[in-house]
Amino acid sequence: KFSASEHRTTQGRYMGVFANSGAGLKHVKSVGKCGIGDGQFRSPISLAVTTEGDIVVADLHKSRLQFLGRDGSFRKKVHLTFKPWCVAALTNGELLVTGDGHRIHVLDKQGRESRVIQVTGAAEKDKTTKGIAVDNLGRIIVTIGYQVFVLSPSGNVKLKFGDKGQGPQQFSSSLRVTVNSSNQIIISDGGNNNLKIFDPNGRHLFTSVTRGSGPGQL
Repeated sequence: KFSASEHRTTQGRYMGVFANSGAGLKHVKSVGKCGIGDGQFRSPISLAVTTEGDIVVADLHKSRLQFLGRDGSFRKKVHLTFKPWCVAALTNGELLVTGDGHRIHVLDKQGRESRVIQVTGAAEKDKTTKGIAVDNLGRIIVTIGYQVFVLSPSGNVKLKFGDKGQGPQQFSSSLRVTVNSSNQIIISDGGNNNLKIFDPNGRHLFTSVTRGSGPGQL
């Protein structure tokens, strides 16, 4: 298994690819550099790994997705009409892309738009869809402002939670989301400098880390 993440240096931006060696993550290679050409990045803000093992990178300020092979080689690019904030992959090969108002754009394996999910009920009308993840139940979890929405695979809102503030069930408007194998919802709250973990029904379990620069702090 491998994962990838963005790295920024004074020389530019590139993707780091890591393998799980059993004793922790091991750096395998670095891919790309700062630029606007194929296989180059300006703002690689999010990525997803497809079921086939391809790496899909959301390049925010170039309004595009780039597809890389397992070895990091450039495959193709897809230009978008909006700035993509996050990308997630479904098990059927479709991609979910946020960043266009309260919409989630669904792309097929070739990067062609197949449908658009309109997320309803957001309190902050001026915020866009941002963090996105898919759990083992096939549910889509997406953030808009300080709220978290849990959608059915077809895009119907099944659950929403979150309010503005610093309490257990409260957030800032700078959120990212992921899920674990137990379908717990993990929210990274950049404004409050913490991680909050919720059960699949949106019930707060615990808050991890605190503000600061020491170990376990953000």
